[in-house]
Amino acid sequence: MSKNQWLFLAISPALLFVVDSLSSTFFYSLWGNWSWIPVICVYYLFITIIMVITGEHKQIQDAFKKSEGNYVWRILSLVFFFGATLPIFLSNYSLLNSPYLIILLILYSLINPFFEEMYWRKMLLDITGVNRILLVFVSSALFTVNHPLTLSFLHTSFTEPVFLIVTFLFGLMWSLTYIKTKSLRYNYITHAFINFASLSVLVFLNIYNPSFMF
Repeated sequence: MSKNQWLFLAISPALLFVVDSLSSTFFYSLWGNWSWIPVICVYYLFITIIMVITGEHKQIQDAFKKSEGNYVWRILSLVFFFGATLPIFLSNYSLLNSPYLIILLILYSLINPFFEEMYWRKMLLDITGVNRILLVFVSSALFTVNHPLTLSFLHTSFTEPVFLIVTFLFGLMWSLTYIKTKSLRYNYITHAFINFASLSVLVFLNIYNPSFMF
């Protein structure tokens, strides 16, 4: 990665925050809670632009290679899923009473983890010349802050302290799992499960109103 690419990647979270805030404000004024669709499309598009500019799009296959290292990190990520979000799904799955909602939730759960894990974990944690432990905390904090910036227009749960704390903990877990396994494979799997089990799309549409969600 060249110096210019490194600098662009280093400032990209700030640029992403601005884009997310502007797109959320603009689209919500037009389409209300259905604005989550164009908002996340802009979010994914900007991450794609960052990947292309920095050359990280060439590293996608390597990022999802077979996991290495101790199985404890893979097991830990699954424990988080079963403990934090599976109860939400088991208690509220009856709200998925439309095939359209099910399709939207499945699509979101499959697509969202790819972009978020590539950016918040792979790209930011692989920045060279910076202490990696510091990067773990910074990346997790930025990942957490991005949620209310992007989604608070849709539901107040995205600004609740419990949600922010748990999101930060998930960021830490996925960061450490990536570092220890040298792969995003388990991050992607558990992130997809969590997005699905927490009924994310139903929260976006105000069909499900949790005290907090993931």
